[in-house]
Amino acid sequence: MFVFENIAMPIPRLLTASAAASPASFLGREKELHDTRQLLTGSSSTLALVNAEGGMGKTTLAARYWHQHEHQYQHLAWLFCENGILSAMRDQLPYALGLVETLNPFADQPDKQVKVIKTAFFWANRALKSRRIMCSTSKRRP
Repeated sequence: MFVFENIAMPIPRLLTASAAASPASFLGREKELHDTRQLLTGSSSTLALVNAEGGMGKTTLAARYWHQHEHQYQHLAWLFCENGILSAMRDQLPYALGLVETLNPFADQPDKQVKVIKTAFFWANRALKSRRIMCSTSKRRP
């Protein structure tokens, strides 16, 4: 349950339609997968950034992590960021978070929309005692 401006809203498990498909074969990236898991389950980390040149397997790594560990998260979001993460947040999360009506008055203020969405994530994560939301991003669609 997420409360915003005194309105309680349930949070669906899947915040976006789907994730990238898990690859049939996954060779040579087991260490990175293990390191990502260790980072995200550590006492102080709530965010992991996977950064590399195009074609290095970032989306594949994230998709494998998603499919292996999705059962350990209460809420899941996979954002397709062709136009950047802020645009993806505004385009893909408001419906699932029940924020469409809240965002309507800010239609011409994208920064305000992002702030509302970030606030929703913060309070949802806090209400869930943290680390229960997985959000992955990718520039490519499945």
